Amino acid sequence: MALMILLLGCPEEEKDTGDGDTDTDSDTDTDTDTDTDTDTDTDTDTDTDTDTGGDTGETGETGETGETGETGETGEPTPVFAVFTDDADLVEAIDVVATEDGAYVAGFNLAGEAGVWWFDAAGGAATEVYAGDPLVMPTGLAISGDQSTLYVSDLGVVSSSGTMNGAVYSLASGGGALTELGADDSIDLPGDVAEQHGGSGLYVSGFDSAGNAAIFSLSGGTATAVTSGGSLVDPTAIAASPDGNWLFVIDSLAADGRAAVIRFELPGFASTVVASGFQVAFPGGVATDGAAAWYTTIGDPGLVEMSVDGSAMSVTDTLGLMELPGGIGLATDRVYVTEIASDQGADLYLLSY
Repeated sequence: MALMILLLGCPEEEKDTGDGDTDTDSDTDTDTDTDTDTDTDTDTDTDTDTDTGGDTGETGETGETGETGETGETGEPTPVFAVFTDDADLVEAIDVVATEDGAYVAGFNLAGEAGVWWFDAAGGAATEVYAGDPLVMPTGLAISGDQSTLYVSDLGVVSSSGTMNGAVYSLASGGGALTELGADDSIDLPGDVAEQHGGSGLYVSGFDSAGNAAIFSLSGGTATAVTSGGSLVDPTAIAASPDGNWLFVIDSLAADGRAAVIRFELPGFASTVVASGFQVAFPGGVATDGAAAWYTTIGDPGLVEMSVDGSAMSVTDTLGLMELPGGIGLATDRVYVTEIASDQGADLYLLSY
């Protein structure tokens, strides 16, 4: 069960962030006050009555029939965090985007090829959607509203002029050829991609030709910086809310050398830092359904849900399973999380309700 705490602090433990270029060795001191009052009365015959003392209400009783009681006054079931897949051919999963039928994952296969794979929600082996050239280092993945098109940002592709690195591609969700969308020689090091509300274009994180961190709008083959500077230092993972109100950005260096979640209010791009002081495994992960935002951190807890204004957060008990959590994909009653580490752990984890 997730633990609700005020967003006053963040993990202080420092850990190797993997193969990314992000330096997160700065020290941040944060105080977090958490007050949990738990009273438990147990009737050893058949029923268990637990008063959590929290805002989520009491845990329902489990009767003699063995049926699981409901959690909280809302009747929501207890979240379950577990391995979803550990496919033998997929050795590194970087980002994920979810549908109601399953999830697409960007990463690397056993042969070292960069690509995109499909996992059915019912489980089973990965289905290759695309693998190989021109992909080099795909770090961002998004899907169109009608789920017919995937978008892939790759920060390792050398631009046609050789002066920048990175490209953004579209790809039919059922497979086919990649189409470059105009980021070549326009966006340096594109870290992630998200579809704009209504499908009018894409948001892309990266840097302009002068090296300024920015968020770009990519539409009709043209990239335009819509916001730059300010809190942006090293923007990587991004997520746009389905209602078109918010854009959430993970910036790995925005908080004095540590990571922050920056919320941009659309369409004006007024920015607010809603979480800070944690560390991410490059490129990190963030997702939103418009009511809440999820992001990953290095080490315990690894997966955090917060209100869109950052006023409260819920920390997921990841059971110590993840080493370098990466991207996040949201579907109804499901949260997929990739594992970037290639030497241990599963490829994809699932928090289900």
